[in-house]
Amino acid sequence: MGAMYALAEIADRLGGELHGPGEIRVGGLGPYDAAEAGQLAVAFDAKALARVEAGEAAAVVVPVGLDSELPHVTVEDPKAALHVLLSLFEPPPLPYAGVHAKAEVHPSARLGTDCTVGPFAVVEEGAVLGDRCRIGPHSVVGAGARLGDDVLLHAHVTLYAGVRLGSRVVIHSGSAIGGNGYGITMRDGRLRRIPQIGSVVLEDDVEIGCNCCVDRSTLGFTRLGPGTKLDNLVQVAHNCRLGENCILAAQTGIAGSSTVGDNVVMGGQVGVADHVRIGNGVQMGAQSGTTRDLPAGAEVTGTLAMPVKTFMQVQLLLPRLRELFRRVDKLEGA
Repeated sequence: MGAMYALAEIADRLGGELHGPGEIRVGGLGPYDAAEAGQLAVAFDAKALARVEAGEAAAVVVPVGLDSELPHVTVEDPKAALHVLLSLFEPPPLPYAGVHAKAEVHPSARLGTDCTVGPFAVVEEGAVLGDRCRIGPHSVVGAGARLGDDVLLHAHVTLYAGVRLGSRVVIHSGSAIGGNGYGITMRDGRLRRIPQIGSVVLEDDVEIGCNCCVDRSTLGFTRLGPGTKLDNLVQVAHNCRLGENCILAAQTGIAGSSTVGDNVVMGGQVGVADHVRIGNGVQMGAQSGTTRDLPAGAEVTGTLAMPVKTFMQVQLLLPRLRELFRRVDKLEGA
């Protein structure tokens, strides 16, 4: 079940008011409609609370103004409380386990204190790991790569040679950082590869989902700014630069040499053409696509992307196009 907490301690951590015996202990956080015995649940409203009370939860967190038959804690903002509880009950990181007997660490590589290198993982020549780094099974840290403190690579992650990671970077399974950029040219009637001799920088607190690719640059670095988060199946091509605190949802693709500002949000399956500049605070709806620059603060959707209001107006007109064309033909024939 993991860590156990007294309900009184939960109330203290949430800054809430305890109702019921504070010595009751809870050992996990469950969904409001399926919490198991011994777990805590969070109900945002009376309807959700009724589902909690019909189940097996040991206690519940509710907004001020709601009362429950269960031992409960009232809080001003249950959504904020949920965030605190999720962090509280998150499984702890892998404990320090040293270098597994079946891992391979090059003699010239340098590992900080309390690092873990899992079975069949490889740390290549000249790589440098900060303190408390955790390298999962079958992951590869390429030659000359440099990792800050508290980096977590889950299983089957590949860091190519020379990649640089800041502190607290998390990369999930199957992702490849620093692969060859898509540099292709036609010469003498044949497609030829353009060497990509740069690398990738992921700054502090970047998180990369499963099966993502961030390509190394032709020269210099492809760079993701502090706090930027990539969902699963995201492609960031060579020479791109992303600012801080950007969010890229699943299946988004950004073509080469594009620049993305700070605090940009891209929904699922967004496409950005090469050499495009996306301003700070831009929000792009799911399946948006753009081949042109977008100014700071723009909210766009559709392909090609256009202002949300314009897109909605266009969608309303589409079903009327046939009738409109008939009327135009009739007027022209008059």
